[in-house]
Amino acid sequence: MSEQSPYELLGVTEGASFDEIQAARDRWSIVSTVPELKSNRSRRPTMPS
Repeated sequence: MSEQSPYELLGVTEGASFDEIQAARDRWSIVSTVPELKSNRSRRPTMPS
């Protein structure tokens, strides 16, 4: 099993802009702080609607 790149973990491409990477990191940060979402970390985080 290969490790995912930081880009893959955030759900962005290597060509993503700085702002896209920061937004994805912020979404990931929110997901990791909410207990009921931690079990779903293998899925790409999305913003609540």
